[in-house]
Amino acid sequence: MTVFVERLGGRRPPIVKCLGGGRRPPLRFHAVRWWAACCCVAACGLAGQRVGAEEAVKGFTHRVELSAPAEDCVAIEFFPGVKIASEPVVTNAAGKAVPSKVLLNMELGKLMMTFDAAGGGKFTLHYGGSGSAARSTKRWDPTPSLLMEVRSKPDGSLSSASAVKKIFNEGKPQGMMFVPNIFHGFNLFGPNEAFLTRYSGELNIAEDVEYRVFTASCDGSFVFIDDQPAFQWAGAHSADGGLYGQFGRDMHLTKGKHKIEYWHGYLGTTARGRGKTTPAQACMALGWQKKPAKKTDPWVPVPAGAFVHTPMATVGVPVRKDGSIGAQFTFYQDTLLTYEKWQYVRYNFTSRVSGKADSVVWDFGDGVTSSENNVSHVFTDIGPYRVKLTVKAGEKSDVCEIEVPFLTPMSNAVINDLPTAKSFAGIVGTYPFDKLPAKVLGRCFELVDTLEQPLKLQRMAEVLYTKYPGGPLARRVKRILAKCYSINDPKKALPLLQELADTSDPSALEAKVDLLELYLYKFHDYEKVKKLAESYIASNAKESTIALISRVKMGDVFLVQGDIKKAEEVYRAAQAISYGEMDRREIDVRASGHAEIVSSHINTGKLRAAREAIIDWEAQFPVSKITGDFILISSQYWEAIGDPQRALDDMEALLKINPLTPYLPQIEYRMGNAFRDLGQPGKARALYEKVIKEYPNNPVCAEARTAVSTLPLR
Repeated sequence: MTVFVERLGGRRPPIVKCLGGGRRPPLRFHAVRWWAACCCVAACGLAGQRVGAEEAVKGFTHRVELSAPAEDCVAIEFFPGVKIASEPVVTNAAGKAVPSKVLLNMELGKLMMTFDAAGGGKFTLHYGGSGSAARSTKRWDPTPSLLMEVRSKPDGSLSSASAVKKIFNEGKPQGMMFVPNIFHGFNLFGPNEAFLTRYSGELNIAEDVEYRVFTASCDGSFVFIDDQPAFQWAGAHSADGGLYGQFGRDMHLTKGKHKIEYWHGYLGTTARGRGKTTPAQACMALGWQKKPAKKTDPWVPVPAGAFVHTPMATVGVPVRKDGSIGAQFTFYQDTLLTYEKWQYVRYNFTSRVSGKADSVVWDFGDGVTSSENNVSHVFTDIGPYRVKLTVKAGEKSDVCEIEVPFLTPMSNAVINDLPTAKSFAGIVGTYPFDKLPAKVLGRCFELVDTLEQPLKLQRMAEVLYTKYPGGPLARRVKRILAKCYSINDPKKALPLLQELADTSDPSALEAKVDLLELYLYKFHDYEKVKKLAESYIASNAKESTIALISRVKMGDVFLVQGDIKKAEEVYRAAQAISYGEMDRREIDVRASGHAEIVSSHINTGKLRAAREAIIDWEAQFPVSKITGDFILISSQYWEAIGDPQRALDDMEALLKINPLTPYLPQIEYRMGNAFRDLGQPGKARALYEKVIKEYPNNPVCAEARTAVSTLPLR
């Protein structure tokens, strides 16, 4: 068996017997052939001893130190960041080249190699430029394991193994990596469209045993064991028909190592010929069942422990051969977030500069830059992205540029996870928004908007409004800007709110309410409030929300002016339109339901829903303002969106209505929060300390203690 003669000694050839199934004769490798193979291997080993002194490597621009275990096949996974024009060379501690093989060398992408690390210890990888070295003449043909390679799929049939191999060789490499086992459900290296996959390596069987070994795939899959066709499931199909090992073979796997190849082709979600009208996702799985097994027993994927796994070399910090400062970085893909309809992915980048740098500059390829050594970055769409690190030291500089791949992870993907979205939004919020392309900026806006805090969106919204007007987010951008300006620049808010209010869009109601409150609380133009409210009442149905809330706002005018009695009369008259002579107890129950809904929305960060519920509550039950429930809870909303002055105005109004309100501890605590956020720590401290002293048994006391500890020292 030639393959074993050419490989290194120490790896026992496999012995496989295929039992039953088809016309193919059983594969039998006898002991005499095993002994002959061992003799040949030993002879080759003697003939292939290391040659004498070899020339030092020449012409390479970079090198990196490696640490490797004493194995005949060790792998390197590395992103060089420079163009590699000639094949890299690995040398041992004595400076002599050792046998090596390049598995993958993608332009500005990953370099994957294997090398003979016999003896272990320190090695050096030389790369870049057009270097050369005297190559080792040692015979060496290792089997790296378990290796997965993905390529794009050109046109071609999946009807046979030979057809798949042919179109695989014609496809464009998308990526390669070592994997734990053959068990995947999508393209790890790019869009989940038509693609081809090849797994290669070795099984390591612990004992002689009978197995049912099979494939579950979508679409065609072909399995080879010890270079012999073992079983297949050709053509276009979904994975449903292979759930119980229908496409496989009963096999006696002998103890030892067995070469394995698994070829797979996926036709894409729109492929025909599967016998189903619904699209099917890719499936690549090598499964087995230990016999005896029932036909109805579910299969399990061949576990990672059953495969040989090539050890990896530890890669040091790359250096330039000329001794000048060298730029290099490492990265890893962190969480993949699918939120609503968009995908975001966080990467963590670490600068690995050789020498002392005066400055580092990252360019992430999407308009975002950074000058931090270590940085987290959120990409707003699938990659790949060309990321560039530039380092400078005095007059010298160096650049490392890598096309960072986008992987489709299994274990670190989350869907609509709000905590992850918030952490991503914190990173995105630091970007230079005026430098971002429209698409990237729009995705950033969508992500940060999950926080439902308008002030965090103001800078982005201003860029979108001025630089990219009229886009798909135009109306939302105007709403956000109107909210922000209502808080910090009321004059700018007026034209935006008037424009939004004069539309038939559902958001027009909120804009009209915001317009009334802007004149009332920010401009204190009470006559304008009355005229605007009267116009809304006259042009809308009596029971409509805008007509009801306009009457409430006319009552608010009396409230802020201190005429509590007149305000209550207006509130009761407005509430009577909706509920008339309804029993008061039922009204109270319904009002309490509104209070619980609003409070729940605020506590869970659903501030837009909270605002809608507040408007509905205020329109239906304005008398709740007199009892204090409405004002206390609505002030929490204003605090949450970053308008402490409005929250303070509401609570001061509540104290005018009822100075002895049972909510006094909560009100004084929240007034302390408002003063803190308004930059008046002295007033905030006084209120917190009053709550701590006078209401020691109230639950809000603990919050006050925490709050006072965060204030600056006096």
